[in-house]
Amino acid sequence: MKDLQRRLRELPRQVPPASDLWPAIEARLGSARTPGGRRREWLAPSVLAAAALLLAVVGAYSLFGGQAGRPAVPSPEPSGVVAPPLAGETAARTAQHFEIVLEPLRRGLDRRRGELSAETLRVVDEQLRIIDRALAEVRRALAADPQNLRAERFFGDLYLSKVRLLEHANRLPAGT
Repeated sequence: MKDLQRRLRELPRQVPPASDLWPAIEARLGSARTPGGRRREWLAPSVLAAAALLLAVVGAYSLFGGQAGRPAVPSPEPSGVVAPPLAGETAARTAQHFEIVLEPLRRGLDRRRGELSAETLRVVDEQLRIIDRALAEVRRALAADPQNLRAERFFGDLYLSKVRLLEHANRLPAGT
């Protein structure tokens, strides 16, 4: 062990790259500028899409492969929505609870479709499809193992994400 520690101390603190990487990075950054010289700004729908994708990936990882044996960390509840207690409940009962909450949010978004940009609607609809696919996967996991409390919690978390997405979409200013 002492030999390993000695060898680690002998390693160089920094290893310079074989070539100067900055010119290639700078060229790529330059391509992100508009003709007027300003940088393109991230669009809110793009950020929303990335966040939803990240949520689906992290959720799937924690459900199917990550940190086995550790309890799931509960997520904060969105305003006005209280998650049902999931322990021992069926996915169908959880879904029924959330569908009651989701219905007015869906109707609100449908009423606002004429006010929101096509790009925003495309992103929101795509995120809803991603969440629905993840819900279907978790339903299959729960059908195979109905006592899987992590899957039940993730199922509820996905529905909470769907509620939050629709709440956010319903609060967007017209023309967004």
